[in-house]
Amino acid sequence: MKRLSQKLSLCLFALVFLSHSVLAQKVEQMPKPHPDAVNIALRFLEKQQTEWHLTAEDVKNVRVQDYYTTQANGLTHVYILQENAHIELFNGLVNVNVLPSGEVLFAGNRFMHNLAAAANTTQPRLTPEAAIRAACSAVNVQITEGVVLKNAVSKTEFVFDKGKFVLSDINAKLKYQKMSENTARLAWDVNIDQLDGQNHWHLRIDALTGTVLDKGSYTTHCSIDHDRFSHPKSECTDAHTEGVENSKFQISNSKTAQTSNLKAAPPVVIGGGSYRVFALPTESPSHGGRSLVLDPADSLASPYGWHEHT
Repeated sequence: MKRLSQKLSLCLFALVFLSHSVLAQKVEQMPKPHPDAVNIALRFLEKQQTEWHLTAEDVKNVRVQDYYTTQANGLTHVYILQENAHIELFNGLVNVNVLPSGEVLFAGNRFMHNLAAAANTTQPRLTPEAAIRAACSAVNVQITEGVVLKNAVSKTEFVFDKGKFVLSDINAKLKYQKMSENTARLAWDVNIDQLDGQNHWHLRIDALTGTVLDKGSYTTHCSIDHDRFSHPKSECTDAHTEGVENSKFQISNSKTAQTSNLKAAPPVVIGGGSYRVFALPTESPSHGGRSLVLDPADSLASPYGWHEHT
């Protein structure tokens, strides 16, 4: 019994050692990211100056916001922000993807041409507290107490206590809001997290006038009519849509029905019908309405159409 126990212990030890060895080998075999990927990305940006219609200041006044590596392929993703007077352009981002070899696989560009000339000012007239009050007013959030400064991160970024009128602390940071291809306005970027949790707003408040330049919510609201898109019964039907012919068919799990369907290949459906759907690139009912699509079946994926008639 003692010898059996020793053998089992040895086997267990061997298995653990082997699994660690295999894992270590796999890690060693993974591509190593290029050690100078960030500088490669910055030099690539400089080389793209002419092609992307940027000025020398545009490619010089930048800040690396973040970078990370995909372990499976060694690809390094570098994110670079455009700035003027150390104030970033909202969503002014270039992302550069660097291979382990040092080559650039892909790059995306959302920089603005000649930001220094497009910017209206570098100095705000509006205080961050006043910007928060303007933002709360714009989204119907009532401030029931004083706006209390919690932390001054820098000369252009501040954190205010949430108090009892919002769910989370309020950040106020100076940024530029692009208004057109040639103009950008200095603004306070403010986040307002409603107490009821219905919306977490982000607003750009003009740093000179206090007007709302742009507004959005981190919360996505789904407005689907669930009764129209549910099939509680075994019978599947799209009768709730419009313009669909021959749309009703019976789903069966019986072996007899499955066997009968294999007796003969159904003919190819020519003119396979029309469907009122949320067609691509519409992601969901929240992103757009339905449209009528004619004969959508792919001949390779669905050689007999979407509805087989036997």
